Formats: sequence, C-alpha cells, structure tokens
Amino acid sequence: MSRLLAACAAPIVTVVMCACAPARSPVQPTAAPKPAPSANPRPVLPGTFPTSGEPLPIGSTISSIVTGNDPYCTTSDPHIEDGDGGLGLLGPCKTFVVTSSQTEGIEATVTWSNPSVYLTLLTPTSGVCCSSPLVLRLSVKAGSPTILGVGLHAPQDATAAQSFTLTSVLLR
Repeated sequence: MSRLLAACAAPIVTVVMCACAPARSPVQPTAAPKPAPSANPRPVLPGTFPTSGEPLPIGSTISSIVTGNDPYCTTSDPHIEDGDGGLGLLGPCKTFVVTSSQTEGIEATVTWSNPSVYLTLLTPTSGVCCSSPLVLRLSVKAGSPTILGVGLHAPQDATAAQSFTLTSVLLR
C-alpha cells in the first residue's frame, strides 16, 4: 500500500508545485542601463535656430564661449557634413544677430586654438565645419536680422566648451 500511496502522491505533488510555483529562467532580466546625459534631450528639426543672440555689428570682433548647454542649432542643408539623418550640421551653439541698414554681403570668420575640438559656423540654411579658421559668406538684407551661430560639432556631453573669436567684415 505504501507503494500505491507513493505512486499517487508524486503526480499530485508535481501538479501542486506547477500550479503554485511558476517557472523561472535561471537568468533574471535586468533593467536597461540609463543613457548618459545628453547635451540636448529635445528633438531637433532641420533649420532649428534660436531666434535671438548677441549683436554682431559688421566690422566687429567678438570673443565668446560655446558650451554643451547652449541651445541647439541645425542647418536645413542635408548635404553639409554627414547630414545626420537629414539635419545637416547640428549641435549646441552660441548665436549672434547681424543687422544692416542696406543689403550687403558679409564674411564671418571664427577661430579657436584647440585643434582637437571641432566647431561649426552656421545659419539656418548653410554652414561650415570643422577646423580653425572657418569662413562663411552670406547676404544680409536691409533691416532684417540675420542669425549666425558658432556651434560645437559632436559634443560628448553637456560639459563640453570651447572659447572662440568671431569676426564679421563687409564684402566689397
């Protein structure tokens, strides 16, 4: 009789164990690692540019610093650099506003001393990258502000920063 009880008890115990204890894999899932903080967590669209900036009078030179915490700027030209998904050049940038009483061409030049840091000189529609000096020629319409940005190219995080000098001259 003990063999009969043992034979009957085994399936019952197995059924009870299966109903009470769900199967578990030997490796428990872990939470995905959190990504490193980004210099810009917001989505950026082509041609995104701040609408204001420091005044840049034609014929002047300004010294400044661009950081990973500055607002992002992008060109809308996907043929510049690698295009980054159709965005053209993008990155945090320091913006400047050029105004003139007449329509004229200007040349903007940005220089910096650290050859291991890449900067961009850009507008919402065009730009240049990567090594000092960068030169961009553009037209300024009479009475209309033109926004120009100096940006960090491919910053690793929000702590990135680079000092630079920006000069604007009238084209003759």
